[in-house]
Amino acid sequence: MNTIETVRYAPAKEYIKDHCFFRYAGLWHFFSISGTRGCSWLDVGSEEAISHSTSPDLVHWTFQGHPVQASQHEGYGDEHMAVAPFVVRGGDDRFYMFYSGWRHPNKKPNFSLDGHHQCIYLAVSNDLYEWRIPESVAFGGINVVEGEPIVGRDPHVLRDEENGRWLLYYTQEYMGKRPQAIGVAVSSDLMNWRHLKPALVWAGPRRPFSPCESPFVLRHPRTGKYILLLNWDYAVSDSPLQFAETQPLPFPSGLDYPPGAVAGSGEGWEAVGVGFAREVIEFEDKKYFSGVFGKDGEMKLGFTRFEWTDDFLQLAEYNVMRNPLK
Repeated sequence: MNTIETVRYAPAKEYIKDHCFFRYAGLWHFFSISGTRGCSWLDVGSEEAISHSTSPDLVHWTFQGHPVQASQHEGYGDEHMAVAPFVVRGGDDRFYMFYSGWRHPNKKPNFSLDGHHQCIYLAVSNDLYEWRIPESVAFGGINVVEGEPIVGRDPHVLRDEENGRWLLYYTQEYMGKRPQAIGVAVSSDLMNWRHLKPALVWAGPRRPFSPCESPFVLRHPRTGKYILLLNWDYAVSDSPLQFAETQPLPFPSGLDYPPGAVAGSGEGWEAVGVGFAREVIEFEDKKYFSGVFGKDGEMKLGFTRFEWTDDFLQLAEYNVMRNPLK
């Protein structure tokens, strides 16, 4: 019998990676990076759009198409790629999808980082099916009230109700290095943003990939503290604006290069433990991590149930050993 814990889903002929969920009118809406099965982001045509699927129960999925795609407009911030969506509902009852737009003119067979650029984009919808990009965002990404446009990827948005504001977290370069920080910006209306200091500057051990990718922030239901979840690590803070120290997650997670793969090549890696790019959702009074499972070019969506403890969380009884990747 199919259950949430045994789900492995990706649209036909595609793989998934960074993703998000929004539950509305009895349906789960799943938005994800859309990759071409058997390829990677280094290949032309792969990870250049965002896929949309729906489900009543997180088990049975219906593919709805690719509502957001790279613009293919020369010089635009999203000219070549549209990846890593995150959806919230604003005070005006519209839906806002934040995602990363990339310029990357040199994919295979002549792969190069020359001309590579990342920024945060925004699309708006009334129904979660049809999306439009506001004119003010179309060329260079979301509006910043002061300073430079937001350069980064993997956006995550949190509503800070106590202070009447929205907080945007994203993977950020720091001091000119590879993404080694979690940037944060603040807005009252989801359209106009102001830079704040980084919420976290990485000071932990070396990881197989950037340690600050795929941030997810939530509040612990018992302590009220804020938890920043990353692929291999987490941090806890009284403030959503500053996370001073990270700790390794107490269970296998993330992604790594298996024996035989070329470490650092960007290809040939596979998910570990409960997967990577995790989101946190609740369904029928149970809490789940979603995650990306499988090998590079074949990744699918899966779920792992967890329970809150007095100070953090733990995997539920069936645990990762009984929830295999394959």
